[in-house]
Amino acid sequence: MTPAAFDETVVQPGLALLPAALRSTEARALLIAIAGQESQWSQRLQSGGGPAHGFFQFERGGVAGVLENSVTRERLKSACAACDVAPNVDEIYLAIVGHDALSAALARLALLPDPSPLPGLDQEAQGWSYYERCWRPGKPDQTRWPPAWIIAGACCRDFPVTQL
Repeated sequence: MTPAAFDETVVQPGLALLPAALRSTEARALLIAIAGQESQWSQRLQSGGGPAHGFFQFERGGVAGVLENSVTRERLKSACAACDVAPNVDEIYLAIVGHDALSAALARLALLPDPSPLPGLDQEAQGWSYYERCWRPGKPDQTRWPPAWIIAGACCRDFPVTQL
């Protein structure tokens, strides 16, 4: 999937499941970049048979973290209700393989507890730091981040983009 199509068919519908205050351009860009980093906007299941699900590559523990956090719990339950998904870890974890909007809403909510402001479109290093803090990747590969960040910014500025 192209990053622009990803934004249009995954990120924006996912953000629409959440309150308007969570739908900023900065949130869109960070979500696009994270999915580019995690799945290259193309894999709903982790390659090699790993445990991660959805374009944002959530493991069960990540789903549980969002569902159990007092800041995000009710918002995730509301998104689940809109998607007709039971608000429990196992149901959400299974659903995000095919329910892209719910996966994007979950990803946005995973960013919410971080006290730092979301990085601006020209703040690549801050975007990487946000990603590392919120996703805690086991084997972070910083070489993929700059192109994913540039493409995410282009999507949010409505520039033509190509896939990595």
